[in-house]
Formats: sequence, C-alpha cells, structure tokens
Amino acid sequence: MRKSILAAVSMIALSATPALANNSTSAIDQKDQRNTALVTQVDSLLGSDSTVTQSGTDNTATITQRDDGVKPVVAGTRANTSEVTQSGTKNQAIVDQFSETGVDRANASKITQTGTQAIARVTQRDDGQRSTIEQGGTLQTATVVQGREKSGDTSYYNTSSVKQQGALNTADVSQLGRNGFSTVDQNGTALVANVRQSDTSNGNEATITQTGVSNNALANQTGNFNTGTIVQGGSLQKVVLNQSGNGNNGYAEQAGAMNVAQIDQIGNNNSSSSYQSGTEQFAQVTQTGNGNRSLLSQGGSKQKAYVTQSGNNNTSTVNQNGSVQYAELMQSGNNNTSFIAQTGTQTNWAYVTQSTNGNNSSVTQNGAGLLAVVRQ
Repeated sequence: MRKSILAAVSMIALSATPALANNSTSAIDQKDQRNTALVTQVDSLLGSDSTVTQSGTDNTATITQRDDGVKPVVAGTRANTSEVTQSGTKNQAIVDQFSETGVDRANASKITQTGTQAIARVTQRDDGQRSTIEQGGTLQTATVVQGREKSGDTSYYNTSSVKQQGALNTADVSQLGRNGFSTVDQNGTALVANVRQSDTSNGNEATITQTGVSNNALANQTGNFNTGTIVQGGSLQKVVLNQSGNGNNGYAEQAGAMNVAQIDQIGNNNSSSSYQSGTEQFAQVTQTGNGNRSLLSQGGSKQKAYVTQSGNNNTSTVNQNGSVQYAELMQSGNNNTSFIAQTGTQTNWAYVTQSTNGNNSSVTQNGAGLLAVVRQ
C-alpha cells in the first residue's frame, strides 16, 4: 500500500506543472514518508532531463528547467540536466536552470544530500554551467549562482563544487563571468565560505578548504585568470582575498586560533603567499603594481605584518616567529628586494621603505625590544 500511495504523490506533483517539453524526461523515486518533488520543464526545443530520488522523511525537491528556444549550436544538445538524491530528514533542494544563446553544452546540476535539514539552492543561466553539491551532517546550507540571464552569451562554462560535512556550515558561490572554477570543501562546525567572481571575469579559479570551528573565508575575483587559494584549520580564523587584476596568484594558509589575513591584488601577475600558525596573528598584503612577489610567514602569537607593493617587480620576504612582533614593509619603486626575519619574544620592530629602484635590504633580529628602520 505504501508504494501505491507514494506513486500517487509523485504523479500529483508532476500533474500540477505545465506539460513537459518536447524530448524532456523526468524520473522520480520517493520512499518512506511525506517526501515532495515538483518538476517543471517547459518552453524547450532541446529537451531537459531530471532525476529525483528521495529517501527518508519530509524531504523536498523542486526543479525548474527551460530554455529560450534558440536552435542549439551542436545538434542534439540537451538544454539542462538535473539530478537530486536526498536521504535523511527535512532536506531541501531547489534547482532553477535556464539555457540561452544557442546551447552547445547543457547546464548540469547534481545535488546529493545525506543528513538532516540541509538546504541546497542552484541557479544557472546561459549555458555550459556545472554545479555539484554534496552535503552531509546537520543544518548545512549551500547556494550556487552561475551565469546571468540575457547576458548576450558572456557568462558560460562556469564550474562549482561544494562539499560540506559537520554542522551549521554555509557555502555561497556566485560565478557570473565565464570559464570560472571554484571548489569549497568544509568539514567542521559553523564554517562560512564565500566565492565571488564578477560578471566581467574570465578564467578565474578559487579554492577554499576549511576545517575546525567558526572559520570564515572570502575569495573575491574580478579580472582574468587569477588563482586564489585559502586553507584554514583551527577556530575563529578569517581570510579575505581580493583579486581584481589579471594573472595574479594569492595563497593564504592559517592554523591555530583567531588569526586574520587579508590579501589585496589589484595589478597584474602578482604573487602573494601568507602562512600563519599560532594565535591572534594579523597579516595584510596589498599589491597594486605588476609582477611583485610577497612571502609572509608568522608563527607564535599576537604578531602583525603589513606588506604594501605598489611598484613593479619587487620581492619581499617577512618571517616572524615568536611573540608580539611587528613588521611593516613598503615598496613603491621597481625591482627592489627586501628581507625581514625576526625571532624571539616581546616586540621586535622592523620598518622598511623602498621608494626608489633596484634596492636591496636585509633585516635580521633575534631577541627582545629591538627596532630597525630602513629607508631607500
């Protein structure tokens, strides 16, 4: 009897929608109690495919798929494909896909949720978007938006992968340009990851990996062919990575507790790497020139480092290991090299300013209460 009732529920959900489009297919398999699936596929010359499989109790899946009716670039191309597999209790999956501008590759969404009260939302426009969400645990939320409606075929071929385990994690991905790639992999509790790729961007790549408790990461990319990587473990960490030029590479890694790092890259072909392990450390790197290289490493507690590179082809290294150390480095000239190394405890200070060209500076301090100032 239960199978007969579930079949009736599925048919009711489908019958409430407009007729399925030409060549579209839909398959729904629901088990246990009070699961709901609603599939709408309309206005399609190409046809869309949907598959919904739900087990458990009170799961809900809503799929809406359509296209603009423009003849596909590649014959036989499907407009959209969607696959939702949910298990557990009170999970929600919402997929909205609209293919446009002469499709040569279908939009594709795959959502797999296991656990309790997970929410996944996918919105995809233009064509060739790929989204994969896999959530486990409790009270997870993932939102993916790729492409723009009526963009004139300028927001295609983006790929997003989100995988979350644990509890109370949130992932929010927005890729509005073309050829973007992002990966979010979180494992822990109350982790927050945000990826933003602008509507004018092309070929940007963002990777966020987090474990622990209450870590927060933001990768914000405009421009073209930038690469951003954020790795965090521990608790109460925060990283902000902003890239608005072309061909920049930003990397931030943190372990420990209450560390903060911010990397801003506005020029072209800059590279910045920040490593922090310890407690209450702060790192800020700003690159507005071209071809600059920055390496920053801090281990210990309550250290601060500021690096500003506004010239071209400058190289800087800051290495601090101890407690309550402070380093500030500014390079506004070209082809300068600076090295700062501080070890020990309690307030080693170093200030380096290079505003002319072709300078070389090296500061090494070991102990307590030292101060070095270099101006070139």
